[in-house]
Amino acid sequence: MAKPRSRWQSRSTEPETHTQRDPRPRPPFRGRRAKRRRSGAPRHPVARRWTEAAADWPGSALLLLVVGLVGSLAFSGVLDGVVVDRGPALWAVVAVSGAGALLGLATRPPDWWRRRAPWVAAATTVVVVLAWAWLRSSGLTGNTPYPASFLVLAWLALFALGSGLTGLHTGPQALRTTRILAGPAAVLGVFLVINAFYGYWPTVGTLLGHPLPGQVSGHRFAAALRQRKPTTATGELGPVSIPGTAVGFQAARAYLWIPPDWSRVRHADLPVIVTLTGIPGTALDWARAGGALAASSTWAASHGGLAPPVLMLNQNGLADHDTECLDSREGAAYSYLTQVVPHYITHVLGIRHVSDRWGLVGFSEGGTCSLMLSLTDHRLFGRFVDIAGDAAPDFGPGGRLTLKVLYHGNRALERAHTPRLLLAHHRYPSLQGWFAAGLQDRGHRVLEPKLAADAARAGIRVSTYWAPGHHTWTFARIAFEHLYPSFVRSLLAGR
Repeated sequence: MAKPRSRWQSRSTEPETHTQRDPRPRPPFRGRRAKRRRSGAPRHPVARRWTEAAADWPGSALLLLVVGLVGSLAFSGVLDGVVVDRGPALWAVVAVSGAGALLGLATRPPDWWRRRAPWVAAATTVVVVLAWAWLRSSGLTGNTPYPASFLVLAWLALFALGSGLTGLHTGPQALRTTRILAGPAAVLGVFLVINAFYGYWPTVGTLLGHPLPGQVSGHRFAAALRQRKPTTATGELGPVSIPGTAVGFQAARAYLWIPPDWSRVRHADLPVIVTLTGIPGTALDWARAGGALAASSTWAASHGGLAPPVLMLNQNGLADHDTECLDSREGAAYSYLTQVVPHYITHVLGIRHVSDRWGLVGFSEGGTCSLMLSLTDHRLFGRFVDIAGDAAPDFGPGGRLTLKVLYHGNRALERAHTPRLLLAHHRYPSLQGWFAAGLQDRGHRVLEPKLAADAARAGIRVSTYWAPGHHTWTFARIAFEHLYPSFVRSLLAGR
């Protein structure tokens, strides 16, 4: 009988089994490998993220500093005289904003373009379509059809704005800051391009609503009118109140520009210019966008401080109203312009009424009014400038509500205020008129020459100005600056 083996013997005598090694190479390790910590680096992951962010903040801080500096200079008034509707400043803003938008979009990861870009594009399209529909229905652009490229530019600007507000946590800090700032910058650049077409805010100061050159407060201007002290070297512009309660008209605030020699000349012998705005518009449009302030100041500087004072009115009462300078349900504008305003000029300003020394200037609806008022009250205003005015007062889409709203259904009253009918049946040898229209103004480039020809046949001494331009304040300013010398010489000569 065999003896049992001890535990040591069984362990030592058991045959050994060897696992055969797999000759194929092992796949690489897919897990996260521990990184070797550099000397001095923070051990905690939160501290490491703060360190990386702090190292990336100088670029962002520099961008924010530049934006803050430019903004502070603009709002403080230092840049008020910088022209932004044309020239280097406009294209510098467009170039910087475009470059920032392209940089922000080009550095987006593919995941953002797949997941978020379609939603941003869809939201942008909805906003642009709604804005287009509103502009089309409201008639805000008036007789000036805006270029179709404006819709494309607006879409690109809003897309850049939306992209800057999505995915804020991707990329270095300086790049994220660039994306955020590029959106508002793109909107600003597109806005300035559109404003350059219309010319409504020609400078940084007008865009921010700062006082115009020579514009003073109402209290100081009232003192200048009372001749307590001379005006500035370029004249002064200030608000005046010409209430229309006597005729039932809700008058808007008017503005008056007086020449440097206002306190040293006899007011009774001065000529006067009355300006009428368009729709929508305010009394200050001719000073801000129409060039009346610059043209008058330039003339005064070269003529010993003497120039006709300019009374700027909003004949509609409110910016979006349309009175067509008639007495209607929209307001008693005709009575206001032919009774209240002349009374203010003669009794408050002390300017003697001589029709040949009183001139009307208007653009768009204001041009229609200047021609119509000069024909119906030619003994009141003997000189007029019609820049891109209509053939006759009209109201509503396509003028379909003109008879009902403006003339209370009275066709005889309508004929009595239609310039072409008045020119066909009357003669006006004492009048002198200036007509102007832009060659790209598709409606008025044909109409204004016809009105000028009718006026000449009616005995009016006519001057014309046809030049490239649209139905915008940009053209109105150029036309007025061109016509101003001959217009003022005629007023100064008088009779």
